[in-house]
Amino acid sequence: MGSLTWLFFSFEGRINRAIWWGVYLGLACISTAVTLMQGESSNMIFAVVNLVLAGLQIAPGVKRLHDSDKNPQLLWLYYGVPALLTVLALVLAIPAAFAVVLLFAALGVALWGIIDLGATPGTHGENRHGPDPLEGKRRPPGPPRGPNRI
Repeated sequence: MGSLTWLFFSFEGRINRAIWWGVYLGLACISTAVTLMQGESSNMIFAVVNLVLAGLQIAPGVKRLHDSDKNPQLLWLYYGVPALLTVLALVLAIPAAFAVVLLFAALGVALWGIIDLGATPGTHGENRHGPDPLEGKRRPPGPPRGPNRI
């Protein structure tokens, strides 16, 4: 996997889906815990903490896009558009029906990003971003092996 510094602060290389899910779910759990601990405390502190946690998702997201040999600019779409649509829906004085449409659009784009980053397999073998993170870990093609298999 490499060091945590490489994982969170380098935009070079590739990671597999399992590592991305670990980062995504781990940061989501931390963000949820921080939000639940907020209580009556200052919103600014918790907003900054959640912003930092969101920023820590950028480099792993770039590495996942590298694994699929996709343009890392897609992260602007996957992370930026849902955030912008949510802010517009909650901050602007707009009719409730339009706000709901914006929130559903934000959810749709976010789900598309999660599916692309978390479910789409990477390219097999080396690509322009580095070696396959699963090289040597894939099962050879053929029927399942093990006891009591036909």
